Amino acid sequence: MKIFRQMAGRGKSAALVALALLLSLPSLLFGCAGGGNGGNSESNSSALSVAPEATQPGDGEETETNIETAAEPTNVKRVIVLAGQSNAVGHSHMKFLPDAAGKISPERMEKLKKGYANIQILYNNNNFLSTKSGNRRFAPVNFGCGVNVSDVTFGPEVGIAEYLDENYPGEEFYIIKCATGGTTLFKDWNPTLKEEKNNLYAWLLTFTEEALGQLTADGSEAEIISFCWMQGETDSYAGQDFYKDSTFSEYNDLFGKLVDGFSEKFSAYLPEGGLAVIQGGISSYWSKASRLNAAKQLFAKERENTYFFSTYDLTYDVDNTDYYHFDAAAMILLGNRFGEYVAKTF
Repeated sequence: MKIFRQMAGRGKSAALVALALLLSLPSLLFGCAGGGNGGNSESNSSALSVAPEATQPGDGEETETNIETAAEPTNVKRVIVLAGQSNAVGHSHMKFLPDAAGKISPERMEKLKKGYANIQILYNNNNFLSTKSGNRRFAPVNFGCGVNVSDVTFGPEVGIAEYLDENYPGEEFYIIKCATGGTTLFKDWNPTLKEEKNNLYAWLLTFTEEALGQLTADGSEAEIISFCWMQGETDSYAGQDFYKDSTFSEYNDLFGKLVDGFSEKFSAYLPEGGLAVIQGGISSYWSKASRLNAAKQLFAKERENTYFFSTYDLTYDVDNTDYYHFDAAAMILLGNRFGEYVAKTF
């Protein structure tokens, strides 16, 4: 609420000053600005002031009103996109939890098994393979969103949900997961080969668009707060003919094109700071892990709003006999780590 400001100087008529003081009387008596508005006064001045040339109601001119209205509440749904290959799909088995090493206690496991109604997921795994799995509508995060096998499997989404629920209890998040095992960036996810059949980059755009359509169908808004990328294992050993140098600079070039293309496609859903990118490093099992991870780390260093974390401390040889994939407890911790970095982005 505004208070009329007195600027009556010397030479103004006594009648005008008297009139102005008379108009100020309600404010002097009640301690708030005139005009009938409620709320707290924003003025810190100890004396009221009146504008000497103020036009009064009834003079035939419009008067300026300054009624403050409450901002309309917005329903913005926070979205996390999770993409990559098999460790994003999830080849970790729930049956190995709680683990013998005690990283996931029985009490913690019970909480994980209850799922997260406030954190929902729409996922599509191995879309062009016989092991395709997924759901058609967003559903609460729980075990079972991994590869399509007889066992109950899961990916980073469980650990992401656990971290976010513990640190932002009751708040809603939506995960869009699009991943396929055994795939490379230089071929399967290559954004420069978008028109080729079964290109996963093209499918990522399509699937994300469909998912966002579900989230906004009720008239609410959606905002992509993070793009989580768990990929690179196959590139580290199968890309010798494609990558010309040992620093995997071409990998970074392609990933930059993927991120830029995704950002351009979904610019209307991004926060002011742009797309936040989070990359998990590949495990030490892979012979060229140190080189590829160094490239990922460099990518994060050279681009704003981009993060990388190492996974060398996460095990792959305790309960997963193929060694390509993280153990069950390690997968929970991988998801926690993604969740920690997601929290930096909003």
